[in-house]
Amino acid sequence: MPPKTISSASVRHRFPRPEGDAKPPDLRGRVEREEVAPLETSFEIEPSNAETKLNNLEKAWLGVLRQRGADWLGIQPFGMRLASNKCYYHPDFFTLKEGKLTAWEVKGPQFWDDAKVKLKVAAKEYPFIRFVLVMRDQTGWTETEVKP
Repeated sequence: MPPKTISSASVRHRFPRPEGDAKPPDLRGRVEREEVAPLETSFEIEPSNAETKLNNLEKAWLGVLRQRGADWLGIQPFGMRLASNKCYYHPDFFTLKEGKLTAWEVKGPQFWDDAKVKLKVAAKEYPFIRFVLVMRDQTGWTETEVKP
């Protein structure tokens, strides 16, 4: 069955033109505009849902990353498949700065073996991403780039 078409006659019938020489009035220059006061608003930026789930160590590192500035900062934005879909790795943060994507993993004094393996495998399977392990002790932050 061919598609249904609308003829110009049916359009004229449904939307008739005004009779005679009736034209819409010319309102250019005659419209009065009302002065509107600017909106007075005050609000506080609430942390995102992902940000509220961070531990204190991750929140502290998030402050450091924000001070450094980046074109984009993601807080646990997605998981990465590892080892033929058997396992997932979720970096704490991603930053994009000057076209370079970096995954940040924040750890305290206890760094478990399974987390070490996942980080190493992720660095091997995603060579276009720079992986950085961040640890804090009494002296401050230590950043270590993870090589495949």
